[in-house]
Amino acid sequence: MVDMMTIQGLSYFNNNNGFSKPATKVVLEEGDNLKGMQKVLSLTAQLYKNKVAAPYEMDLSTEGFTLFDSGEAGFVYATNSWTHYVTYGKPEFEYAFIPSVGIDDSAKYAGSVISEGTGLFVANTGNEREMQGAYEFIKFLAQPENQAQWCTTLGYVPYTDEAVATEAWQSWMAETLPSAQGVIDRIKNTSTEMRLPYAEFSVNGVGKKMFALLSSDASKDPNQVIENSLFTIKETMELWKARR
Repeated sequence: MVDMMTIQGLSYFNNNNGFSKPATKVVLEEGDNLKGMQKVLSLTAQLYKNKVAAPYEMDLSTEGFTLFDSGEAGFVYATNSWTHYVTYGKPEFEYAFIPSVGIDDSAKYAGSVISEGTGLFVANTGNEREMQGAYEFIKFLAQPENQAQWCTTLGYVPYTDEAVATEAWQSWMAETLPSAQGVIDRIKNTSTEMRLPYAEFSVNGVGKKMFALLSSDASKDPNQVIENSLFTIKETMELWKARR
């Protein structure tokens, strides 16, 4: 839900989705933001009604990818860092990684890729030995050959041009996941204006609860699903504002 809304150009919070200044209001029940969610939920409900979607609670790392690798599922939705579940499964058909899309053809950032990953930082602990150690570790991971090792093992795409150019990555990509080059190209051409909503608390639970509710009962009214799911994030925001 977060990915689709972001690529569509819609918001979770006021104040430029939390980037101009701290978000103080959830705007998911307003205007195009609400219409976007309603459309996503209507499409999702239809998948469940037609019995072409697996239960939302299914464990992707076991059942989900097993179904895909065996050819019993046409699509499995996950970050590219989970590609190893496919490469290790060695399916007997051609497959590709397709970046997330928006909600419909009017998506503001159509063709863009949300850049995610694990951020590493050197914290100021006051201990020079600790900080130097953290710096050396990050420097080690950033070396092209180590990036290539990490990425070819798990399916991440490298985050520097030097790592992309390594023979290890180029060979693995050509043999295992040619579509990764398209992901890299899209990342480079994605507008820096497209950013996931920012708040000092998690927003992922909203979409998860919506999809879980529809998975258990696809006949539920999408508006009721939205109302039931937004209670938590609105309550969380009020608690956060009270503590600031």
